[in-house]
Amino acid sequence: MTSVVDPPPATLSYNARLGAKLRYVWQLGGAIASREGISRTRQYLEIAYLYLTRRFGPLMYYEHALWRRELSLAQKRRHLKNAEFVHRVHTLNPPVYRKLSDNKLAEKALLQSLGVPTAPLLGHLHPHQGSDTRCRPLTNPRQLEALLGELGESRVCFKLPEGLGGEGFIAAEIRLQAGDVQLRRLPAGPEFQRVAEFYSQHLEPRVAAGLLIERYVEQHPQMARFNPSSLNTLRIWVLRQEAEVRVLGMVLRIGRQGEVVDNTHNGGILAQVDLASGRLARAKTGDLFPATFSRHPDSGVQIEGQEVPLFDACLALAREALRVFPRAHFAGLDMAITESGPLIVELNLEPSAISARNFGAPLGDLLTW
Repeated sequence: MTSVVDPPPATLSYNARLGAKLRYVWQLGGAIASREGISRTRQYLEIAYLYLTRRFGPLMYYEHALWRRELSLAQKRRHLKNAEFVHRVHTLNPPVYRKLSDNKLAEKALLQSLGVPTAPLLGHLHPHQGSDTRCRPLTNPRQLEALLGELGESRVCFKLPEGLGGEGFIAAEIRLQAGDVQLRRLPAGPEFQRVAEFYSQHLEPRVAAGLLIERYVEQHPQMARFNPSSLNTLRIWVLRQEAEVRVLGMVLRIGRQGEVVDNTHNGGILAQVDLASGRLARAKTGDLFPATFSRHPDSGVQIEGQEVPLFDACLALAREALRVFPRAHFAGLDMAITESGPLIVELNLEPSAISARNFGAPLGDLLTW
């Protein structure tokens, strides 16, 4: 059911000393030889060839999984170094327009104004510039309490407008008791607190940068089965030429028990989605040498072979979201699925190049029409 390299080599900085790099490469070569049956000799010959022809170093060879058997040498040569990837992205997405996506408030306002479904925005909490969606001030705990009191007993989330990888994300449950508005942090926080106490403990350290307040997304039951504490989302790469948009690859990210986010750096796992059928491949961790699972390691729910709900609607929304974003030709989308359909959580116009190792083709092929 589960496979793992024990112990997997630790990650290493590109700025490490030569001796440390050589030991690391020796470890990596041994791990690949043991796990994949690809000899060290073959790996090091490929590394030498790729360095001489494309100046790919050994760390890049392993980090981007260029040792994979299914890639020919010609395909491996068509991978992109970081500077090449950044240049390609800047060509596809002019930097001046990418600023619209760098701030989640601007991004959400643009997508919602053009009818792209996203989580409902409730307001922007900020000490000086805060406002709710009815243009009322939202700058302090008292104003926040008034807004939350109008929502009734429900759930909300707070997000940094420029955070990455779930940084600063807070989900909370609202309770109204004897005219008092109270909050409890999810998934399993302590007792309910008054808004002023919750603000002081959880929000005040982050509010100087501003916090988006959204209604909490209630995901499709089939998605919740994998892990109910986290919002489990699709990561989708899309590429546009004129009016046509191509879906390049897709993975489902699934959180672990007790986590509210599904990111791999919080322990989450991911499963590649077959674009023809919408079915999930075997799940894996985000490590360089991942453990793999046919079932979720906490819930025991089957992952491999399961079909993504409302899959055709997910593909359609991925294409539409990129099509309406100004001057954007490439994006990594994060998408949630509710019972009524999919919605965009976030749109990233310069996603991490590492995602490409989940999509079965070198970066140079993926980003060429």
